[in-house]
Amino acid sequence: MSVSSSIGPASGIDYGKLIEGLMAVEQKPLDKIKTRLDNLDKQNNALLSMSALLTGLKISAINFAGAGVFRASSASTSNASILNATAGIGAPVGSYNFIVQRLAAASQVVTQGFADADTTQIGTAGNLKFEYGRSRMDDVAKLADLNGGAGVSRGSIRITDRTGATAVVDLTRAVDLKDVVSAINSTSGINVAAKIDNDKLVLTDNSAGVGTLSVANVTGATTATDLGLTATAVGNTITGNDINKLRTTTKLDLLNSGNGVRTAGVIDDFSLTGSVGSANISLNGAKTLGDVLTAINAQTGATGLTAALSADGHGITLTDAASGPITVTALNGSLAAFDLGLTATPSGGTLTGDRINSGLTSVLIRDLKGGYQGGADTVPTLGTININAEGIDLSSARTVDDVVRLLNTNTQGVTAAIDTNGGGITLTKSDGSSFTVADGSGNLAAWLNIAGTATAGKISSGDLDPRYVSNNTLLATLNAGAGVRPGKFRITDGNGASQTVEITTADTTVGAVLKKINSAGLAITASINDTGDGLLLKSTGGGLTARIEDLDGSTTAAALNIKGDLTGGQIDGSYEKNVAILATDKLNDIVKKINDAGVGVSATIINDGSPSSPFRISLVSRNSGGSGRLNFDGSALGITGTTMVEGQDAVLLYGNSIATALQATSSSNNFSSLVPSVQLSATGLGAATITVTRDDNKVLESVKGFVEQYNKIWDNITEVTKFDINKPSDRGILFGNATVQQIQQGLGFFVTQVFTGTGQLRNLQGVGLKVKEDGKIELDEDKFKAMLGSNPDDVRALFTTKTTGVGDSLSTLIDKFTSADTGIIFKSTDAIQSQQRQWTTRKDSLTDLIALKRNRLIRQFANLEVSIAKLQQQGTALNSYQAQAAKS
Repeated sequence: MSVSSSIGPASGIDYGKLIEGLMAVEQKPLDKIKTRLDNLDKQNNALLSMSALLTGLKISAINFAGAGVFRASSASTSNASILNATAGIGAPVGSYNFIVQRLAAASQVVTQGFADADTTQIGTAGNLKFEYGRSRMDDVAKLADLNGGAGVSRGSIRITDRTGATAVVDLTRAVDLKDVVSAINSTSGINVAAKIDNDKLVLTDNSAGVGTLSVANVTGATTATDLGLTATAVGNTITGNDINKLRTTTKLDLLNSGNGVRTAGVIDDFSLTGSVGSANISLNGAKTLGDVLTAINAQTGATGLTAALSADGHGITLTDAASGPITVTALNGSLAAFDLGLTATPSGGTLTGDRINSGLTSVLIRDLKGGYQGGADTVPTLGTININAEGIDLSSARTVDDVVRLLNTNTQGVTAAIDTNGGGITLTKSDGSSFTVADGSGNLAAWLNIAGTATAGKISSGDLDPRYVSNNTLLATLNAGAGVRPGKFRITDGNGASQTVEITTADTTVGAVLKKINSAGLAITASINDTGDGLLLKSTGGGLTARIEDLDGSTTAAALNIKGDLTGGQIDGSYEKNVAILATDKLNDIVKKINDAGVGVSATIINDGSPSSPFRISLVSRNSGGSGRLNFDGSALGITGTTMVEGQDAVLLYGNSIATALQATSSSNNFSSLVPSVQLSATGLGAATITVTRDDNKVLESVKGFVEQYNKIWDNITEVTKFDINKPSDRGILFGNATVQQIQQGLGFFVTQVFTGTGQLRNLQGVGLKVKEDGKIELDEDKFKAMLGSNPDDVRALFTTKTTGVGDSLSTLIDKFTSADTGIIFKSTDAIQSQQRQWTTRKDSLTDLIALKRNRLIRQFANLEVSIAKLQQQGTALNSYQAQAAKS
């Protein structure tokens, strides 16, 4: 018989039943152990579930302790079509008045028309160029930046033309000088035209009157004065006063076309030598021109030099007391002396510094072609430019507007202008005839790329690369306004060495990024590139390919345009984007290539319905605001663009009085820093009042949540500790558990205790929370709301007082229950798990013993069956023998 057989083949005995019957007796102790283990597991799970419920209650405690719930606010608006708001934790209660002056807009440029979109090839290969923000050199000055940063009083002006007609021009919504000019030129009732000329506004009376043209302030505002328009008229013209002069309060960040002043940090920036001697000057910490003058004049005793604002208000003048020679020497790689215009040539004991503030509608010449970056970099030599041999003196030119204005004094019929994309200068002759441009003295024409012979009556400089990325550039303004987010990137140099660079929220400028890269101790240097529109990283050692890569999901290196290999030993992070176009490409192909390139615009084809060339490319910047203002150059392909919508920031006035209101700008229509914890969203133009109130509903909902969670715990305790004398076998899994009893007692005491140091209210009953007969609590909402309305500070103190208030007290209590190291639930579950391990060991031992007994019985019965089989064989043999014997 097989040892696994159930019925013996020889005996016919059902050994299986016999063995199972014998084993059932042996199995009873094992079954009891399994039942014990199952109960221990249920007890452990029940305690863990209770711990989870208690943790939920602790969240309510944390909310109370943090006071956030009691500082919740809500916001409403007087006009949702103009301004909306959401209030966060801690928003101060009150009413706030705003005026939306301007909504943010995204740039839109539309090209000239084409005959079709999918048949005709463009015919010329080349690149389309895209840049944004301050890459244009024709920015119009904002009113807030005029008069050395003192700005312009917000108000109206009264203009009286020579016929005696008078009109009031409301300039309260004006943001920049373009708005001022537009407002004046669109005013009815007078015949006066305004324009920006050099650093002034000019008004021209086009009426036939013979009286006096005049401009006056209105209702106590100084708007006309601040705009320089109260100057005396000469004939039919008012040439305004200079409104672009510097002041000692002018911020250094406004200088040099908004690129600021590049200092050396904590070390010296330049030395000054006068008739008395020399001294080193450090501008560390300097914020204004006044700070600069103070730093220089603090060394007058050592140098004999004094510094003051220049007479024309556009630079700094150094004067030697003894009319001796003046020497300015840059130190420690600092470019501060250059940026302050102090590298000009002195004469007769005076150094009249170069102009350091941009024009009202253009940048400084010296900020073109990437600006001066030090070292072997050069600036143009000013002199004369010849147009068809007619000499024009440009030695006084300092801004691009100066260049254009002076070039237009020619008598050759040539007109100079900043081109439509704002990136270069174009000289044209209306009749299309040829002309030549050449340098007379100096090299300005060659430097501006306008020297040469006109083709079809036109000379174009191409992109003159105005510098707009500098050490002082805010990271938030880069990437067409998308900004650079904090993050980490790894730099591996040519020697294989690597370092992780982390850009944090404290690193707000390009200079901070350069400093961190250059202090990483690698064979790589970082600087502003030659075109002044991005970073330049150069490998300075090793034979391996250096590389920059973002880490941990960061996009910082990519946003800085420095992600990737340093091909040829460098990586140029220029923000100028180029899209290569083939001569065989059609309009549809061009649009697809632009969109696929991810250059920051959305390109589509529009049909204007014209009979011959209706198809145009529409380019819309993906980011709104001034930082997203598009500079598109398609001249290499003969594609021209017209700006249909100018990228502009939203402008919001904050305050009760228009004249004194704070003006804030945003590249989107959202404002988050004017009122703490209040997010504003502009939707239209006009005035609106935002009212922030305490959100008692959030407090009520939080307390109701606390009550609900507490009662869940109480229900849970009731369920796991239940006992019915009529059904003793149906008792709760934690009936009699000492840990649960402690929790129940602790919670019960908590909701009835007296809290100390919480002010006038000292228990939960005082705010409408009471204990019911079943141990759960209930909230009298009417009483709670009444107390919160009449005594908000006392209610808040009861729940939020540190250590002794409801929030901290409850949190401390629950920690005693649930702490992972010392909590009583932890200790209880730890004891249970210890028992589980002991009983599991006993179960395993008994299981092995039962298995041994089973196998022994199987072997014994198998041997018995073999013995019976042998006896049967012997009996059969004897019977056979007897049968044969009987026959014989």
